[in-house]
Amino acid sequence: GVQKNALLIESIAGLKNIKLFNAGGKFRARWERLVSTLAGHSIKSRFYSSSITTVMGMLVQLNSVFVVAWGVYLIQDGDLTMGGLIAVMILSSRAISPVGQVASLLASYDQTKVAYSSLKQIMALPAELENRQNFLNPKQLDGDIRFKNVSFAYPGCEKNSVTDVSFHIRPGERVAILGVNGSGKTTLHKLIAGFYQPQQGSILMDNLDIAAISPIFLRQQIACVPQDIVLFAGTLRDNLTLKNVPITDDNLIAAIHLAGLEPLIEGCPQGLAMPISEGGANLSGGQRQVIAIARAFTGNPTIALLDEPTHSMDGKSEAEFVRRLEAGTRDMTLIVSSHKNALLSLVDRVMVIDQGRIVFDNSKQKFMQTFYGQKPAVKDKQA
Repeated sequence: GVQKNALLIESIAGLKNIKLFNAGGKFRARWERLVSTLAGHSIKSRFYSSSITTVMGMLVQLNSVFVVAWGVYLIQDGDLTMGGLIAVMILSSRAISPVGQVASLLASYDQTKVAYSSLKQIMALPAELENRQNFLNPKQLDGDIRFKNVSFAYPGCEKNSVTDVSFHIRPGERVAILGVNGSGKTTLHKLIAGFYQPQQGSILMDNLDIAAISPIFLRQQIACVPQDIVLFAGTLRDNLTLKNVPITDDNLIAAIHLAGLEPLIEGCPQGLAMPISEGGANLSGGQRQVIAIARAFTGNPTIALLDEPTHSMDGKSEAEFVRRLEAGTRDMTLIVSSHKNALLSLVDRVMVIDQGRIVFDNSKQKFMQTFYGQKPAVKDKQA
């Protein structure tokens, strides 16, 4: 049942891709296999349930027959009166009636077992705010970030995504993290945002262990733009003011300007009341991206954490965004990951990560000299 529902939701969410690749037959076959398996289990469950119900009903009736037959002989021998037989019949019926309820309990046992197993897995997950009374809530973060010999592997994965990573980013510093796909850039972003804790080493934020800082407070201080952008059904304003922080109109306007969202708002008669469908399906990839950027910069954050922030933008939009971002993040610690060289104009320092390890960490000038002054193959690999 769980797999069937998961496939149904997955198919609806990815309907366009299923149509694009003419994969409807494959998904229908998977659906039919799951339904067939589920139907087989259901038939077995109903068979056993019906059998038990029938047997229990037969036992109840046999009990009545046995009591009456035995009572007749006792009455005939003078050992039992008619009133006594009636009393025995009533008491025996009441005594045996709970046995009949066992059938209905057994019928729902399988469903209860599956539901309990799923619920148990969910409840076994660690609660992020389990020890909220022990968390630290500083007034503000300055944006000092330090990794000390950090190693991390995602749950269920034996291979480390990052291994023995150490670096220090000072308040107000502007850093680019470069690397090929799967090198560990996004993992570093998730660790900084507190989504995971390292298995080895420590992460310090303003000389405080990030595990001791309230996750709610930490994310209020970070303007985080992930690669995978999620918008919610509602209005444009609903999505822009999603962050749980006080957001003034001036702050909202500044975030809209930084992201370059004005053309979208001005081109829609509803303005900020523009309807957004589930997942932002009524918007282009570039429009979803600028909305996500504007949403991230509401609430006066001190750290900007941007993961491929321009991957859906054209060259002109990217150049304009870089100009606005440079002006809007002057007082922030800026960490940006990208494959595009245009964003290097924002930073003063470049870190290169390869297979989860930092292989270069120096100034932008040194990076340009080291990687762009040698063979093109090296340049292409890391840029």
